[in-house]
Amino acid sequence: MKIVYAITKSNFGGAQRYVFDLATALREAGQDVVVLGGAGDALPVQLKKHGIRFRRIPHMDRDVRITSDVRAFFALMRLIREERPDILHLNSSKMGIMGAVASLFAGNPKTFFTIHGWAFTEDRPAYQRFPIKALQWLTVMLSSRSIAVSKKVAKELSKHPKITYIPNGITPPEFLSKKDARTAIAKYVGTELPESAFVFGTIAELHKNKNLGSAIRALPENSFFIVIGDGEERQSLQRLIESLSLRNRVFLAGRIKNAATLLAAFDVFLLPSKKEGLPYVLLEAGMAQVPVVATPVGGIPELIEHDVTGLLATPAVFSDALLRISKDAELRMRLGEALRRKVSSYYTLKRMVEATANLYATVQ
Repeated sequence: MKIVYAITKSNFGGAQRYVFDLATALREAGQDVVVLGGAGDALPVQLKKHGIRFRRIPHMDRDVRITSDVRAFFALMRLIREERPDILHLNSSKMGIMGAVASLFAGNPKTFFTIHGWAFTEDRPAYQRFPIKALQWLTVMLSSRSIAVSKKVAKELSKHPKITYIPNGITPPEFLSKKDARTAIAKYVGTELPESAFVFGTIAELHKNKNLGSAIRALPENSFFIVIGDGEERQSLQRLIESLSLRNRVFLAGRIKNAATLLAAFDVFLLPSKKEGLPYVLLEAGMAQVPVVATPVGGIPELIEHDVTGLLATPAVFSDALLRISKDAELRMRLGEALRRKVSSYYTLKRMVEATANLYATVQ
């Protein structure tokens, strides 16, 4: 069976990680796998290491540009026709609608769409949300089946019968020790972090949806905050850090290869997002037994049960949650262990791959 995965951007965020994991697992299972992607180089580099063919979609990018998008659509349609897949699996909102329509004109292979999060739930004016929701509904209708990575995401389109819930899953990385992880991070932030320092941390794209400014403002005294990742909000966040006189306690480390291996450097993992599906970083934090404070958005409450497997807090009370967890070592230990047990027992890569392959097989 030939499976073609298609995605808007070819960097290495959560959606790209999902494509990479499915592509490599199913290739090892004997399937013929190809990945189509837009701008970015991190994903094709990783795929090449595993012998998976990657084809660039010219003009494809996340931003809406009419002329470029029309060119990208026809390029995508041509690639689908050339590859002639048995399964076309689309990822990201933009790729979803473009790919679903292109598949119709390219011979209509079995088309699947994974919903990592709905664009219409983002913080945007109502006049934008309505047409976006209509387009995403159309994507689901045109696809053979759609996959929601969380129960919340599945329900946000009124429990559409074509949507199947399959949660993300991972295999645990090889984590460095706390000491070695902090030594490694020091090379990126330009200062040593002693083992006795209390460190909050996150791994995230610097995007408005991640709402990192709220975590910076909520940082308790005598603690540090390390942000691993890069993106369009970097300069804005750096200005905020300067304005709050936090340059010696909050550090933007930039992108770090294999960042998840450094999770033990953090005493607490933070995710103050406005929008999420089911974040891989929380699964990785769980495997590392690092306690989590996160906002109750998207699929996060399915993983982080308040006071059981982590703390949930809205931005208005984020500072209270950070202060509480920073002062209670027993709480941190209990939450970290409970999250590790939950992730290792349910959110596994094997389970995700098997459920996805079974769904492929249900469509004739």
